[in-house]
Amino acid sequence: MNEFNKRVRRTMYAIGMSQTELAERSGITQGGIGHIVTGRTKMVNATLIFKLAEALECDPKWLATGEKE
Repeated sequence: MNEFNKRVRRTMYAIGMSQTELAERSGITQGGIGHIVTGRTKMVNATLIFKLAEALECDPKWLATGEKE
């Protein structure tokens, strides 16, 4: 599992959001969220990062890189 996947998973669980809810809020399929959370997704594009960041209410730069502004 890479660091991006870990940040998504930790943030999701920290705010009490299920994979189903994240899928609904982000417009990404439940299967896609499952792949991200488990680390099966290795590469993500900017659109996906922004959708996830908005749904998770976090900074997209941090989500993508782990760096804070």
